[in-house]
This record gives sequence, C-alpha cells and structure tokens, in this order.
Amino acid sequence: MNPASTKNALQKLLALLCFLILPVLFYVLTAYLTAAVFQVLLSSMEEGTEAARFLEANLPIIYSGAAALITVGVLGLLYRRFRRDSLLAVPSRNPEAGAHKRPGGSVETFEKASGEAPAKRIKSRTKRSGNRKIPVYGYLCAAAFGALGAVFFNLLLALSRLPELFPSAGTIGAAAGEGNTALQFLVVCLILPTAEELVFRGLGYFGLRRFYGPIFTGVLTASLFGIFHGNAPQTLYGFCMGLLLAHTAESCRNLTGVLLFHWTANVTSFFFLGDPACQRLIYSIPFLGLSGIGCVWLFYRVRDLGR
Repeated sequence: MNPASTKNALQKLLALLCFLILPVLFYVLTAYLTAAVFQVLLSSMEEGTEAARFLEANLPIIYSGAAALITVGVLGLLYRRFRRDSLLAVPSRNPEAGAHKRPGGSVETFEKASGEAPAKRIKSRTKRSGNRKIPVYGYLCAAAFGALGAVFFNLLLALSRLPELFPSAGTIGAAAGEGNTALQFLVVCLILPTAEELVFRGLGYFGLRRFYGPIFTGVLTASLFGIFHGNAPQTLYGFCMGLLLAHTAESCRNLTGVLLFHWTANVTSFFFLGDPACQRLIYSIPFLGLSGIGCVWLFYRVRDLGR
C-alpha cells in the first residue's frame, strides 16, 4: 500500500475520532453522570419540601440542561482553540485560494510570489481560514429556514402516523411535560441546541469537512444527529434537519447561522407545534405545501451566502 495513502487514511480516522466520536461520547457520558448525580441529590433531600418537589417534577430537563451546559463549556473552549489555530478551517471554493500554502499545512501568502497588496493578503487569509462576513438578512434567512424546516418535517411526521406507531414517551419533552415552562423553554430552545451544534456542526462538520468533503460529512453528521435523539420519529426528523443544518453550516461557515437555525426550529416546535389550536391550523396539506415551498426558496437563499 502506498505510504501516502496509508497516512491519509490514518489522518481521516483520527479526525473522525477526535472531531465527532469523542465529542458525542463526551456529551452522552456527561448526560448519564449528571443524571446520576441529580438522582443521588434528589434521594438525599427531605421528601415533601418545595425544593424536592421542584427537582422531582423537573428532573429530566434539569440534568439535561446541566449536561448541555458542561458540554458547551468544555467543547466551546476546544472549538475556539481549533478555530483560532485554523484547524477547523473550511477550504475556500476558489481553487486558487490554496496556491501559496506551505507543505506543512499552514496558510501564508508570500509577497514576492503573489504580489498581493497587504489588504488583499488579509482578505485572502480570512477567506481561507473559513471566516465569512454574513449580512444580517443572511442570518434572518437561516433563522426562517429553521422555523419552516421544523414545520415542514414535523408535519410530514404527523401525516405519516410514524409517531403513533413508535410512541416516544421517553423523550425529554414528554418526561418534563408537567414541569416548569420557563425552564423547559430555556433548556430545550437555547441550551440543548447550543450543545448539539458544538458537537455536530462546530466540531463535527467543520472538523471533518476538509478530510471527507461536504456531502459525506453532511450526511454522516446528520445521521448521527438523528440517532442521537433516541427514537424512530425523532431520528428521521433529526436526520432531515441535520442535512439542512449541514447546508447552512457550509454556506455560513460559522456557528452563528446554524445556532439561529436550530434555536428558531426548537422555538417553533415548542410554542406552535405543541399547541392543539395551532396544530389544527398548521397540520394541513396546504400548509405542508407552503412550508415546503418556503424551505426550497430559503435553501437557495442560504446557499447564495456561500458564494
């Protein structure tokens, strides 16, 4: 076997381990350990007290939020370090962008070789490092993309009757259905999406993109993102939304766009798709068509951000 191809294969496997498998395992183990800690804390509290009743009523959402906060703290530091060192840089679509890279992989433009002015060199370095200035309307498109995607795929699931065939009583939302609404909103709509995006897009997609390419990396991270949700309906929903999130990450080249997508998707599901009156209005064939058309339109609007 060619030594160069062997080294390339080992680099790919190491990248897969470091940027996706280990972060996912860290998040899962943190959730299990946090759940165990809060179970012990609950058993040690005096029964009937207000604190004990609150913890018991909100236990799933509390330990899930705590695990997500720990994950955000640890993986957020790693993500910032890797982004600063350009280890997660997404290669430019300009084939000439890497023309003056050194063999070791560091990005440097040589004045004598390129003849670029200082301002042009700075712009070139910024582009190659994966940073991109996105206009405000671009982030608004990403947010709307998440909201319409949530409506479209939730509606498809409802019309398919898949949730009835595979009831998901073990999910966080179902387990915490009678808990504190404000706490649920904070965790489900803000904290959990932030942790998931750091794992699957911040480290996963951006870390593997230059080793495996955008299509394979997008499908891989979307698949694991779906499986991570733990039940059949949410696995399918998570896979579809994961593909849209990968598309948004590829276009925006930063976490801001995918976070806005994920936040608005969860807010839409939390407020509108969980309300029976809104369900009667939204769960209809015409609304399915409208949300689908909106998703397609926003797909191309978001894609244009990357050009």
